[in-house]
Amino acid sequence: MTDKKVDVYKDLKSVWSQVSFAEPHSQYTTILLDDSIRKGIYQPQNQVIVEEYLGPDNEESSVAKPRKTQDQTLLAVVGIIDAVRVQRNVSNWIRSGGLQFMDSIDCDIREVWFRNSEFVECWKTRGIQVLRDLAIDVLEGPKRPS
Repeated sequence: MTDKKVDVYKDLKSVWSQVSFAEPHSQYTTILLDDSIRKGIYQPQNQVIVEEYLGPDNEESSVAKPRKTQDQTLLAVVGIIDAVRVQRNVSNWIRSGGLQFMDSIDCDIREVWFRNSEFVECWKTRGIQVLRDLAIDVLEGPKRPS
């Protein structure tokens, strides 16, 4: 087995045309969650980019650097999905800077959301609240050895 990465391009049109849904889906209703900009080349306006998770001990991953017991990115994604679920046009929301939803934060909408600690914290807070509203406990992960 090799550790070589293979380029995979994800075309949401094939999903929309081949999978039967109770309601039709399209660019207006779908997000592509991935850590590679290249994978979303066919529908970049539907892509929510997340940082690649390299493991808790990998110093290259800024997700791991804070050494928090909660997975901040995953909690933030829960908040993002909650915001997306009420959008009439997901691709327009993403394209117009929806990931930087905070009016109180002066932001550059070209900035990748997960590189801004204020954005991550805001989305994480929303994600935690969503989980609490659904009566889902947010538990600490395993303790790291000292």
